[in-house]
Amino acid sequence: MIKKFLLYPAFLLISMQSLALAQSLSSCTPAGSTNNQLKSFISNIGGFVLDYSAHPNQVKATVKNNAPTGTCPIQVGIASYLKYNEVLADQVLSDYKDNVYLSPGQQVTLSITFPDCASQLDLFIGTHLPNFVGVMYSSQNRLIAAMHTNLSSNYNSPNVPPNPLPVLCLKNTPTPTPTATATCTIEPTNTRTPTITPTATFTATNTATNTATPRATATQTPTATATQTPTATATQTATATATATNTNSPTVTATATASATPTITVTPTITATIAQSIDPTCDAGGPYTAGLICSNEPISTKLSANKSKANTEDGVVNYSWSTTCSNAQIDNTSSSTPTLSLVTLGTNGQPVSCKAKLTVSNSAERSASCEAEIAGNVCTLDCSGKLNGSANADRCGVCNGDGQSCLGCTSVNIKDSQFILDTSAAALRNIIFSLNRIYDVLSKNTVNKKALAKVKKEITRDNDQAQASYKRLWTTAYTGFPSVVVNCSAIFCATISNINSKSIVTSEAMSSRMSAEKIELKIRKLPEIKISNKKSVSQKARARMLVSTARSLEKKTTAELTKIPSTSSSCS
Repeated sequence: MIKKFLLYPAFLLISMQSLALAQSLSSCTPAGSTNNQLKSFISNIGGFVLDYSAHPNQVKATVKNNAPTGTCPIQVGIASYLKYNEVLADQVLSDYKDNVYLSPGQQVTLSITFPDCASQLDLFIGTHLPNFVGVMYSSQNRLIAAMHTNLSSNYNSPNVPPNPLPVLCLKNTPTPTPTATATCTIEPTNTRTPTITPTATFTATNTATNTATPRATATQTPTATATQTPTATATQTATATATATNTNSPTVTATATASATPTITVTPTITATIAQSIDPTCDAGGPYTAGLICSNEPISTKLSANKSKANTEDGVVNYSWSTTCSNAQIDNTSSSTPTLSLVTLGTNGQPVSCKAKLTVSNSAERSASCEAEIAGNVCTLDCSGKLNGSANADRCGVCNGDGQSCLGCTSVNIKDSQFILDTSAAALRNIIFSLNRIYDVLSKNTVNKKALAKVKKEITRDNDQAQASYKRLWTTAYTGFPSVVVNCSAIFCATISNINSKSIVTSEAMSSRMSAEKIELKIRKLPEIKISNKKSVSQKARARMLVSTARSLEKKTTAELTKIPSTSSSCS
């Protein structure tokens, strides 16, 4: 079987990848316009992981792009640098990888090598720097994380094996290395030297003074001064009696059993001054609330960065203040205790709430940022927006309103109806009085005195009832109903029923009509008589007419009651 392989030129694959990246970048939204914004989306998961079992050493760092979906990929990279000393500009690039583009939500592990000697590891956005001459990742706001390896102090990761002293990388320059041990190696000229049987004593005085004075001067360009002054004096005095064997040996090794009496003094003095780059401590103070009374005029408060620290030997701190408060001013943005002036009454009538922002830097050109809350005290505004004003909203929510605009009321004037009810009640009462007079007249000539007394008693009773009924009807007409009946739909208005008052009026009108009918019935049973000096009109016929009028007045009263609403509202 013949296997066929399709070979694509390397430049074609690279072109295809570049085309895919270009298409991705052309169809996305930038994640940010500054390095700070881009850097804020990248998270370093688990720090630097160092593997000393690999050869050469391997370092891995896992990063993730937390930018919103639809934004452009962000380029990230990792690099290692050889450290010949603590001078940043002297570092030399060892290994790097920076052709990695992370899409939103993507996570990747970057891996490069680093040397066995002292080195610096940097995780960054964008492309790598070949050196640190005049430029750094941090000065470009591109540094995500950094650490130093093979040092006595580890800046970032607990994964670095302990190493008590820095192991600095050596340049290609011969450097004397004094060695003081109990075994000394002497390289004399090529002479014939006997092999001596040990009969003498050996005294070795090894006095090594190793003075290391590290000075933590946090500058971006550290200075290392190494003064090495070894003084070695070797005095060999051999006195021995032995059987010599002629040996042409270019190297004689004197051990603790040698018959020689050498005195070797090695006194190296090493002085090293190491400056480390350490970030300053930023503290913007606050929260600032005391004295910030609610006001639409500028109020001043003192800011304080006195708890910030340079973390360098010189202790010099540089300050830079700013604020998110609207209509605010800082009198001296580079002072540690500037004065902030602001209007504490916000545009929405609420106390202002904003931040004071501080950036501090030290002589090592390292910086840190922090912020503090600024909050005004509670504002007291009236409903018109006037500070400490007296205007209030009514129950309808209207500023300085009368509380009526939201009631949804309708009104009916019933004064005319009340007057009709009053006159009808009076007319009914008068009909009963008239019927009782007819009954009285007809009874005088038709009944005996004993029966007549009974009639008088009935007439008095009926008249009293008629008067009482009229009074109840009249009182109810004017006090049982308001002259203007108001009905409202607001939930805080109470509903009052008028049905009971209507029932009283109806009942009294009906009672008066029934009394008139009862009296007329008694009149009908009496004989007719002619009354002198009056028209010849039948008294019984007149009685019937009065009863008919009473019935009409009752109907009129009932009809007038329908014009009065059955309910009214009270919105006090």
